[in-house]
Amino acid sequence: MKHSGIHAALTAIAILASWPMPASCNADVPSGEVDPSHWVDPFIGLDARPGYADGAIFIGAAAPFGMLKAGPDRLGADWGWTTGSWIDGFSQTHTSGTGGGGEYGNFSVQPSTGALIARGLASDYADEHAEPGRFKVRLKRWAVNVDIIAGRRSALYDFAFDPTAQANLVIDIGHVLSSCADCVFPDQGERGLNQHLIDSAVTITSATTLEGRVTGTSGWNLSPKNYTLYFSAQLDQPASADGVIDNGVIRPNRKAASVSGGAGTGAYFTYTQSKAAIAGMHVRLKLALSMISSAQARATLTTEQPDFDLERADRSVKRQWNDALAAVEVTTPDTALKRQLYTALYHAMLMPTDRTGENPLWQSPEPAYDDYYTIWDIFRTTSPFLGLIAPERQAAIVRSLIDIHRHEGWLPDARNGNADGVTQGGSNADVMIADALARGLPGINWEDAYAAVRTDAEQIPPDPLRYGRRGLEDWKTRGYLLMENSDLVVSRQVEYALNDWCVAQLARHLGKMREYRIYLNRSNQWRNLFDPTFTHEGFKGFLVPRQQDGHFVSPYNPLATAGTGGQPSYEDSSWTYSFFVPHDVKALVGAMGGRETFVRRLDHLFATPKRYYVGNEPSFLLPYFYIWAGRHDKTAERLHATLVTEFNDSRSGLPGNDDSGAMSTWYLLAAIGLFPNAGSDVWLIGSPSVEKTTLAVGNGKTFTIEAPGATGKAIYVRKATLNGKKLDRAWLRHADLTKGGVLRLEMAETPGAWPTGAPPPSQSD
Repeated sequence: MKHSGIHAALTAIAILASWPMPASCNADVPSGEVDPSHWVDPFIGLDARPGYADGAIFIGAAAPFGMLKAGPDRLGADWGWTTGSWIDGFSQTHTSGTGGGGEYGNFSVQPSTGALIARGLASDYADEHAEPGRFKVRLKRWAVNVDIIAGRRSALYDFAFDPTAQANLVIDIGHVLSSCADCVFPDQGERGLNQHLIDSAVTITSATTLEGRVTGTSGWNLSPKNYTLYFSAQLDQPASADGVIDNGVIRPNRKAASVSGGAGTGAYFTYTQSKAAIAGMHVRLKLALSMISSAQARATLTTEQPDFDLERADRSVKRQWNDALAAVEVTTPDTALKRQLYTALYHAMLMPTDRTGENPLWQSPEPAYDDYYTIWDIFRTTSPFLGLIAPERQAAIVRSLIDIHRHEGWLPDARNGNADGVTQGGSNADVMIADALARGLPGINWEDAYAAVRTDAEQIPPDPLRYGRRGLEDWKTRGYLLMENSDLVVSRQVEYALNDWCVAQLARHLGKMREYRIYLNRSNQWRNLFDPTFTHEGFKGFLVPRQQDGHFVSPYNPLATAGTGGQPSYEDSSWTYSFFVPHDVKALVGAMGGRETFVRRLDHLFATPKRYYVGNEPSFLLPYFYIWAGRHDKTAERLHATLVTEFNDSRSGLPGNDDSGAMSTWYLLAAIGLFPNAGSDVWLIGSPSVEKTTLAVGNGKTFTIEAPGATGKAIYVRKATLNGKKLDRAWLRHADLTKGGVLRLEMAETPGAWPTGAPPPSQSD
């Protein structure tokens, strides 16, 4: 999900040139056997490089999929942070990798020294340090070191003040992140993507405890619903004085405040020392969140943070991260590469947010997850990969989606603040659910799953910006989308085709063969916007919008792109979307003129400046399409060119927004040599940059990818074996991986004849 960025020009010539790895952004490199969390650098991808959006990645303290994400908020940053801007407090809720409107930023904790002020507390900073579950920084203006350690729904803060006569803590209850001025839908009135504070309240319940709540609307969320978030907090020592803040006005000695809108409420605590004995001081604060009540937050605080012991808290969150990251073990002498890989895996485990037991909307025995921001991004990479290395977690995520349909009637494409957000393309929760079926994920009620995806396929949504399929009636009756009745008709056309293919897979699994055939036929409707005569830059056959009379629109620019609300395709052009038929690439190859023409067309796309851009999700599969045409060598070339030019281990190491970890997961998968065809059970074999990767694939089994000599210029696979037996195809079934075993790839600096076997499956086989 991007809102800016220049497409990178990748050519085959660059592939076989030099292969330098970027310099590390950390001075300290772990040596010997260390926990996987030591390899994570949360700053990778933080900043933008010229021509790109920044990664928008979360750099604060969080547990895997944690509800609480405590970290710094920077002045002028929609989602909280960019290098250089002053730090304006530390709030407890964030997203990661997302563009669009600012999201969350609740309950900001703001230390200061000297005379107490309620606003204008931002500070320049130094000594910033981040690691999984922990964040440290020095606020130079206030001469205080801040140390934050996260739990799943709680945080422990340590504020180490330099010698001062007075130290202060302000907790801004009404704080939210800044808004995105250009993220507004003009035809929706006030239903833009900006956050709005509805009300906030705080009560100081004792000399060391306080509780409160905030109600607001969410960014990237068009729902009329609001969310309410509660907290409970405790200090390790009584303050010299305390009080509340009411719409920016300090109210000494008052113990409660409640404000509608405005600047909101807050609380403050001051600690003073005598002039005769001024010394440094530590103040510790622990805080927990709940979507249910302050009482539930209080119970969480007792469970997750039973004391103020920083090392205990750090051991707890590191154990969670090490357990999660241990699902992937990489062997490479390249420390920068290893750091990138584990950081990518870390990014993939920040969202969606696990709120099981914290669903305020209904009671259910099912898991509850929020912050699907967005499924349009994660269905392609992150979801299938979690389905391999963390099947129980991914099953819980999918069960949560199905439970949303049970209680609200629709599957979301985006969701945060307990309400649906903007639908970017198709109904791609359908792909996530079909992907779960393909991977045999446990505990899913497939009848309910089918009911959910069939709603997307059959019901006209009353609010298509938030859920369902816009233009569905045309899709069902005409077989194609009309520009008069839908936006993004090109991108939606091919996404709806994939969505219906996924619905068909669930119907077949349940023995509903009549419905299976209906949806299988509808999955071929990508052809209805495919004009075989349209020619551009010497190639025939493109997706082109059609008019009501059935004629293709003319003239038409196949390089046109748009954001949500525009025409004709989302975040990429018809040049890219004309390839997006992942369920039937064989048919697409034929429609584009056969294998040789298909390869030449892909070559042209990659060689043309600003045409291929991995920073946009529709491009994710493009390097792998060569495999269907028997040219795995070109897949290897394109992948390695992209890995070298578009990713590195610096603060500007991502080619745009990380999109809830989708971009990081693309990098990880490309580097280890496996890539999913989402919604199916097929894993495509790429070209590893890592000599050995071992994946924990459930039930105590592991799957290992061995590629001796993969680092450097040996990018071509010359021979492959699976568990010692010759493998002549460049793809595997999911069951091949979950049985456990070893895929061994013989790498070389020049291409050979591999693979000689069948291409990956297609619907038309």
